Amino acid sequence: NDTREGFKLPNGAITYSTNALTKKALKELGRHWPATIAFSELYQRTTAELSVAADSANQRWNLARDLLACHAQGILELRANPLNCTSDVSDKPAARPLARYFAKHNEFDQVVNQRNETLTLDKFSRTTLSLLDGTRTRGELAGCLTDLAIQGKIKIRDQGNEIDIELLPHYVAVILDKTLTKLAHGAFLLASPPD
Repeated sequence: NDTREGFKLPNGAITYSTNALTKKALKELGRHWPATIAFSELYQRTTAELSVAADSANQRWNLARDLLACHAQGILELRANPLNCTSDVSDKPAARPLARYFAKHNEFDQVVNQRNETLTLDKFSRTTLSLLDGTRTRGELAGCLTDLAIQGKIKIRDQGNEIDIELLPHYVAVILDKTLTKLAHGAFLLASPPD
């Protein structure tokens, strides 16, 4: 499909492409954001999905040229080493020890993610992040956060109103799921747990 398609990033940058392979590659990168994908793997995935001959040096060159142009425009990053982050929330989510430390001990609302971006997180998100050492399941995390809410260390509200203690575990579980997704998309979650 040689129709022109635009790709926009959160910072407002836009690039256009008519090359089907480039469009598929940009979509693939977007699907896996904030994780990184090696060029060879990206090329294999996109050619397989489009049923393009993967051994075409011309196709490989065109994709590399287009992605380099995207990099020059600030639309994508090139890295020598992959980031250990994921957009998927595992059964026992983990974050870098430094991010957990700052989430717990920083008096400000800001924490640095794996992309070296400083993001502002609310109290619930920072508290959740501080607990993500890879040893707790979602249920165990919800239990810890519920206990902290009962102790008054974090506040859980529904449209500004206090939550009955019997309903608190349900509300915490719902908020936790949204928070873990937000932390994953914010490049805080590790693809593989720390050593």
